Amino acid sequence: MLPLTFRRVGVVALAAGAFALLAETSDAATVSGTLRAGRGYTVMALAPSGAATVTKVGRSGAFRLMLPNGARNATLQLLRPSGAYFGPLTLGPARNGRVPVALKGTTVQLGAIRLRRGFAATLEAVAASALGSAARAKASRSGAPIGAGKLGLVRTGGRASAHAAGGNRGAANGGTDTDRDGLPNAVDADDNGNGILDAVDPASARASGAGLFSEIQMRLENSLNANAGTVTRRQIDAMEQLGLRLNFWLPAQVPGTGARVSSIGVDCLRLAYCRAGDGTAIMSNGGNTPQALAGRLWRTLDDDHDGFLDLPASPSQPDVFSLQIQPNVPTADISPGDTYQFHMRTAGGDVVVPTTLTGYFVTTPAVATLNGQTVRYPVTNATVGSQTNPVRMTGDSLSVTLWRPQRAALPGERGELTDQGHLHYAVNVHNASNTMELACGGDYTGLSSTLRVASGGDTATQLFPLTDTADDAAPSAENTMSFTFDLGGCMRRNGVDPTGQLVPLPIMAVGESRPGGVDRTSQVIYVCFPGCTPPTMQGPPGP
Repeated sequence: MLPLTFRRVGVVALAAGAFALLAETSDAATVSGTLRAGRGYTVMALAPSGAATVTKVGRSGAFRLMLPNGARNATLQLLRPSGAYFGPLTLGPARNGRVPVALKGTTVQLGAIRLRRGFAATLEAVAASALGSAARAKASRSGAPIGAGKLGLVRTGGRASAHAAGGNRGAANGGTDTDRDGLPNAVDADDNGNGILDAVDPASARASGAGLFSEIQMRLENSLNANAGTVTRRQIDAMEQLGLRLNFWLPAQVPGTGARVSSIGVDCLRLAYCRAGDGTAIMSNGGNTPQALAGRLWRTLDDDHDGFLDLPASPSQPDVFSLQIQPNVPTADISPGDTYQFHMRTAGGDVVVPTTLTGYFVTTPAVATLNGQTVRYPVTNATVGSQTNPVRMTGDSLSVTLWRPQRAALPGERGELTDQGHLHYAVNVHNASNTMELACGGDYTGLSSTLRVASGGDTATQLFPLTDTADDAAPSAENTMSFTFDLGGCMRRNGVDPTGQLVPLPIMAVGESRPGGVDRTSQVIYVCFPGCTPPTMQGPPGP
């Protein structure tokens, strides 16, 4: 295999003329064309490995870029001027429900290209001699790849590939299209076509969102949930600006090749929170962020002055680049499909690897009842479960009824919010020094119909043993879950005496574990064991 080395390519003007195909065998194979009404778009040539070359479309719509070392079966993807994913480029009409999307790896001129709904298409078919051998994408009756305009969240009837089923959680297959819906795995929210988001699907390769995790953790007083009462866009905007965090976590090796990476720069194009110049994202004080950087604007971190924001070396893990950011933007400025181009610097040159924000949390889970007491929303300091009115424990058991958290709806889904199914849940208990989460899977009983207790498995399964089997759904106050948790028993078995303690308890929901972490969201409640004295006044509430 040829090494994956290439450079950033500029726009080259193309003369108008007859549609032609040039078949050349060269390591510097190029693809060119004219994207009508495409000024400001970015064209990305994505190799099966997940590596890419990119270029912006010029004023005339013309573009030209090198393929990743003439990679066979590379596909072409488009990003909007904002930096959000637009869709794939098809290379001819659909036949028998299939449409060509892969290139052979030789120089080719595509001619005129038209933007359509969620994808783009050449006006004339590309010759068969220039097409790749990869299977064609499944197409709708209109000729569109079936995943187009839906960020790939579509049932294809296929099974997870052997690669995905084998437990690989990296981005080595980011340029392949496991479910043949027309979207490569790097941008496909559901890469095996089973209708379940990759972030919560144990059968998925999860190349989309590789190295990227969302997080919202809020005290009861500041939490928000669409099922607990009417919520407004303004409230959701405030919640996201206050509480949403994105975590980047990337190993210092190029996916698929293992080439050593010396540094990583992130190109966000014009995404409001991470664009160069005026991006709003703040580097947060999370475990993924070097302490010296916490509180600074991310846009100030470009030590090599290349115009890309830096991912710093991890403060706690060797051979990893990591960062936690607070986007600090309202919902209008962040959405599923936001795409990040990681420029990985190697001895052989830059390797560009994209990843896409797909499902991410917008709200927290929300308790509806605690030990039979109804939790009233909106929350005040007098609400049961708050720090000043904690649940008064008369025994060891805590009975909980709660609502699922919401994620932002993907393109093609109805409404703006979706109840997130297939999450793992736990009452997050810590040891006496508050330095370690406790595994208490055997202490959950009285589960409602969609909940299951997992046994064994990896650390994440042990820490978050409850699995929700329900599918995603429109928000509804009727859709609750319930369980009883032997809180006191769990604490005692782990060497913690709860007597007289006021205990903060995150009710936490998480996605599937993958290298670097999990997507997580939590609502913190308080319980008071006999003998404790809750505070009579609170300071300013925090996340």
